[in-house]
Amino acid sequence: IWGEVIDRLTVINREKKLMIVLLSHAMVQKYEDPERDAYDRLLPDLHKKSVNLLCEFVDILAFGALKITTVNKDGGPNKAKTTGERILHLTPKGGFSAGNRYGLPDSLPFE
Repeated sequence: IWGEVIDRLTVINREKKLMIVLLSHAMVQKYEDPERDAYDRLLPDLHKKSVNLLCEFVDILAFGALKITTVNKDGGPNKAKTTGERILHLTPKGGFSAGNRYGLPDSLPFE
């Protein structure tokens, strides 16, 4: 079914000259890295085979998130702090998948 969807989106893109935008929530998935300990990362919340197919299809795979910093006072546990600023990440990092075929910067303000 996803192959059919991609074929139709490709036709719309080429014939109508429209840019297609697909949105998804994120899901946490354990990543078994052969070079280091396993860790969690965020991926589009779709079936595994669908995620792989769509990630290969798109020109931009972006990850939108709040800009978060951690604060450690008096040696206690780290606490997350945000100003509410949103960031659109365009290159991959350990915690999420992202990428683009346009040479865009690592991240942009998501206003």
